[in-house]
Amino acid sequence: MNTRVLGCLLLVTASCVNSGSPTSGGTGGGGGTGSGGRGGDEAGGSAGTVMPPDDFGDGTAAEYVPAMPSCTNNEAQMLSDLKITPASISFGNVSVTDKKQIKFTIENTGSVASELPTIEFVKGARLGFSLESINRNLIACYPRSEPKSLCIYGITFEPSSKGFAGGIVRVRSADGASVDIELCGTGIQATPLELTTSAAIVDLGMYSIAPKERGFRVETRRNKDSVRHTGLISFELTGPISIVSECENGISVSSASSCFVEVSPNSENVGPFEGSIKVTAERAVSPVTVKVVGNALPK
Repeated sequence: MNTRVLGCLLLVTASCVNSGSPTSGGTGGGGGTGSGGRGGDEAGGSAGTVMPPDDFGDGTAAEYVPAMPSCTNNEAQMLSDLKITPASISFGNVSVTDKKQIKFTIENTGSVASELPTIEFVKGARLGFSLESINRNLIACYPRSEPKSLCIYGITFEPSSKGFAGGIVRVRSADGASVDIELCGTGIQATPLELTTSAAIVDLGMYSIAPKERGFRVETRRNKDSVRHTGLISFELTGPISIVSECENGISVSSASSCFVEVSPNSENVGPFEGSIKVTAERAVSPVTVKVVGNALPK
């Protein structure tokens, strides 16, 4: 019986065209072949030589395994003429709202083409991992591993809760021999972003014609291990004002850390007026309030 996910989400992506169809089976991960099967309770389904993308392993449950001792072995392992590097992968600390990918390689050091190895999870997180090809034009890695070819894979760690997590990915050659790649990482609680504004007050001044392009920028200050996106941003207005904003879908700190909010007075305003804009973000310390003042001259 599968357990619910307690540790992390491991996604495997390959940069070579050499992944294949998952196997299906009951407890233990054995069984026949099929294009969309599931692995068993102890070993994940394996990737064969069918064209990707593929999904293998149990997609609805997960197994939690405490972190492996150190994951500091960066040496290569030999599997016949195949050189697998490194022997272990340490993801370090990864926020539960984030993910991290680290690559490993399979190099054919021989003088003849070899059958592609299968890759399977035998311990570790069992929720939503997959093996797929990114570069379908890399002929050297599909359908056979050509001499002197280097095939690159990526393992992604995406924890769903705090705590240590680890696992083992097994690479098995066509003759049944295998080597294991040790995995370990730690899911940590993300710290929220700090939401700020470039101005505490927007002064529209004294005007007879409504001013243009007055406003402020909504900004984020990213702390260590903070989330990467503010989530949706909402605005609550009081007073005779309106806004045009490019911020509603939020701010991604990896691409742009601010967005502009243009503030305009209502056309019927006469005399001094005040208003305010309260800015709230889903995943940031908020709300932040900006005051708006102005003085509309009689027309």
